[in-house]
Amino acid sequence: MKAILHILVLSTLLAASHLLMKSAALNTSKSMLRFALEEWPRISMALALYGGVFAYYLLLLRKFDLAVIYPAYTALSLILVVMLSSLVFQERLGTQQLLGVALATTGVFMITSK
Repeated sequence: MKAILHILVLSTLLAASHLLMKSAALNTSKSMLRFALEEWPRISMALALYGGVFAYYLLLLRKFDLAVIYPAYTALSLILVVMLSSLVFQERLGTQQLLGVALATTGVFMITSK
């Protein structure tokens, strides 16, 4: 499989973990114990995804250059989190954020192309 496909999978998993954490963080329970009891499934899933991302990333480093994989997957994760947080949580995107997404997208294509 080409590096860009692995980067897309890695970025999607990382973005999903961030969405799960945000979803859990929206719980307004005053008690930390109540929060933990109510949100443990989301928090556990987010942590499991983080662990999976780490393991997958470690395997990819055996096959692909660090100078390609790391910047591309972090930039693509950033793009996905910005766009999905707007769609899922109705977070507002300003001109600067949209410009940042455009620049990050350009960077991913530049880093991963030969």
